[in-house]
Amino acid sequence: DINEETNMAKKILKSLMSWC
Repeated sequence: DINEETNMAKKILKSLMSWC
């Protein structure tokens, strides 16, 4: 499902953002 992949991408992006 594309929506699921987008959700995962957003999660990863959020994780990377919190790293900074």
